[in-house]
Amino acid sequence: MMHEDIADDLVRSCIRCNPVASANLQRILADDLVRQAADVLLNAEGVPGLAEALLALSDLLSLDDADRHSIVLHPTFRYWLQAMRRTSGGREPERHRQFAAELAGLLWGTLAARRKLERPYCVRGDQWGGLRCPALGRYIEFGASYADTAFTVLPRDQEDGVSIRAPDGLTVFVPREDICGRGAPDANQAEHGYSINVAPRLAHGAVEVFARDPWLRVVLTGTMQRQDGTQFFGVSDDLYLRHPPLERLTAAFELIRREWTAGFADIPLFSRVLVPADFGSGQTSAFTVSSRQGAIFIGDGSPDELVEMILHENAHVKLRQIQILDTLLADPLNEEIRVSVPWRPDPRPMPGIFEGLFVFAHVAEYHQRRARNAHCPASQKRAGKLTRDLEHAASVLAKHAVLTPRGQLFLGAMCAWVEELASSKEQPHERAPDAMH
Repeated sequence: MMHEDIADDLVRSCIRCNPVASANLQRILADDLVRQAADVLLNAEGVPGLAEALLALSDLLSLDDADRHSIVLHPTFRYWLQAMRRTSGGREPERHRQFAAELAGLLWGTLAARRKLERPYCVRGDQWGGLRCPALGRYIEFGASYADTAFTVLPRDQEDGVSIRAPDGLTVFVPREDICGRGAPDANQAEHGYSINVAPRLAHGAVEVFARDPWLRVVLTGTMQRQDGTQFFGVSDDLYLRHPPLERLTAAFELIRREWTAGFADIPLFSRVLVPADFGSGQTSAFTVSSRQGAIFIGDGSPDELVEMILHENAHVKLRQIQILDTLLADPLNEEIRVSVPWRPDPRPMPGIFEGLFVFAHVAEYHQRRARNAHCPASQKRAGKLTRDLEHAASVLAKHAVLTPRGQLFLGAMCAWVEELASSKEQPHERAPDAMH
């Protein structure tokens, strides 16, 4: 168990954008996720193919820390783990069996890329005939005729790559550079039997923009509430964009980098994938969902609007990770007390106001820095409005929220941040040298 003083310091350090503290939090979370995966598999008695899943778990443990963390912190792994939990205990035995077998599909690409694939791997194509390599940001595509096909991936001793064999006899050799190389490989299905679908990347190559994976094409119910706003199982065919334009997202990340270097560096530590969506003409919206932790589902907008969406949703992901150390709220599911806040038309429960305080503080910090650095009147106005809203939220939480001891430390640090935002309007920030023109 983590020493209490270390946990206190980590919670305090992660409130602001502190990439060193954020990276330490990732390491703690990654180790905990591996432990959870071991628990769910070791308790999956009587599941056909469990031995293969346990071998895959052993292979996961054999990877170095960076590769193991890149797998377990990806939102596809988080979804897999949640699915295993939801279907355990005899609740949905067929789905439980299917998901247990899917662990191999999350690992094989990284093992092949690191030349650690030492035995045949059975991996199943998805409903569009693709094999995921989530930690490598790509899909090996075989086409719709191979939907839900069980492929065998075989190491090649004499060549640097793998063979992938389908039940109908199709066998292709995939060189290692197609699995982990930079750029878009030129393999095509007509000539080579497969193609490579590579995720575009932003934020210096650290954040994918990819809606290919069916596990990340979440179905919305329309309620827009945290408890029932999405369907856990099911795939949306028409909401998400396979080939989104990147110009505005690129501009948004550049704005964040230029105005708030630490905020920019914090984003890829928490948000590994942006899943681009089309919410309809004129709709600017974004959301996160805990079952796909590490993914931001994001619509279109101007660069300024996208900046707010990215910072806001990344902070939601960040807060959920901080709460693995401590729930902060004594009962994070208690929604009995509801109070009006400026950012929503409906009265919000304490957990919602608590999250709102945290996420809007990040947005306000960006706008305050931009107002000073770039002399931007729009950001100055926005920062002022957000700061007043935050002062109101902080007072509501101080009056009504029931917090753990560490939650009291957290709220105290948040109140200090809000006070700083409110009192430092006339004190200019200096940009970091790498953010200057």
